[in-house]
Amino acid sequence: MNRAIITGTIDSAFEFDTHRNGEDYFLFYVSCERLSGVIDRIPCLAPEHIIKNSFGMASKITIKGRIYTYNHNRKLVIRVLAEKMHDAKKEDNNYVKINGFLCKTPILRTTPMGRYISDLLIASNHSKNKSDYIPCIAWGENAMFAPNYKVGDRIKLEGRIQSREYIKKISEEYSEQRIAYEVSVSKMEVIESEKYKDQVTDAE
Repeated sequence: MNRAIITGTIDSAFEFDTHRNGEDYFLFYVSCERLSGVIDRIPCLAPEHIIKNSFGMASKITIKGRIYTYNHNRKLVIRVLAEKMHDAKKEDNNYVKINGFLCKTPILRTTPMGRYISDLLIASNHSKNKSDYIPCIAWGENAMFAPNYKVGDRIKLEGRIQSREYIKKISEEYSEQRIAYEVSVSKMEVIESEKYKDQVTDAE
């Protein structure tokens, strides 16, 4: 399972991204406000028949779909792939539910503010024997338990997609600002262990 429901505001133009299965797909961004007031700017991808010139800049919409990932120039690219879109009037919402396999052993660390944090990479299988590799981040108690999980464990989690700016050091003289996208976990549990470990391999 890999489901995403996003309600927010379109804050970019639709740009052609790719052509597949006989249809053009367009990239756009949706701004979604957290309860804290922080804005997550989420990259979304939709086929032309869903857009149909019905949506534009500043449209308030709800997207239902899944998190879609692929590698480009050795970098993991993350999008919300829209399966349905419609106008919305309700408050912003950002909800993800994933059922997949752990690809790396999580490592517990702390933030500069002293919060426990752990990174996970989850493989969510879909059609045509392919998987979406979804980076997730757990906090607090979830983060403390995560290092006990093993590669191949089947994990069920809920959370939201977040965008996070960071500084990447390129050399001693040069750094650049980048944006990471990941699922911030609110609930997490192992539902199957060990016997599924041969269904995934360690990711680079």
